[in-house]
Amino acid sequence: FTIIPEEPDCGKSLKLLGYKKEAGSAAEKFYKAMLSGKAKNLVTSDPLVLDCLMNDFKEFGIEMEKSFKIMHFSEFADFVLNEFNLPVKEYDKKVAIADSEFLCKKNARCDSVRAIVLKAAKKGYTEMFRNKKDAYATGEAAFYQNGAVFADGKALGKKIYADALKLGLDTIITLSGTAKENILAAGGKKIEVLDIAEFISLLLK
Repeated sequence: FTIIPEEPDCGKSLKLLGYKKEAGSAAEKFYKAMLSGKAKNLVTSDPLVLDCLMNDFKEFGIEMEKSFKIMHFSEFADFVLNEFNLPVKEYDKKVAIADSEFLCKKNARCDSVRAIVLKAAKKGYTEMFRNKKDAYATGEAAFYQNGAVFADGKALGKKIYADALKLGLDTIITLSGTAKENILAAGGKKIEVLDIAEFISLLLK
């Protein structure tokens, strides 16, 4: 396991803002930094970054998957839980996953998080009304709109929280910090909102 010293930005934000040349330069710098670490696997907790590495880099002539296996944290955690046969606590609450638009809808990588949640919440697991490719956006990439800081994250989170109330959920699992913050901002304290890393931490204690 290694962390690259002074890890450079991957350039996703620059690309979203329309600075393609600068984004390409950032991508090249990022790629060289990763190669210097001699790693074979790259793990990110941000679906936005995974999408950037898998798709945006190709526009700049960088085929990341030729040098690295790229995983979201949920995929890495699922692998570790299975590889070492780690026991997990039973989660006896009613729980569902708020799918990520960049992990699930754009990259069709919905399975690992479900495998993890189902290991613990065999009885209480349910699907959101809108899930996988039909899931509501959580605002992962919406940080700037119409010349101002994006302020509608709460509105996006409110749709998910409203459905969760209808389902009678105790817990919502998110796949990004942005999704968690937007859902928390929209709701009260009736439903717990956990990032997948926080959920796994509970299972292993």
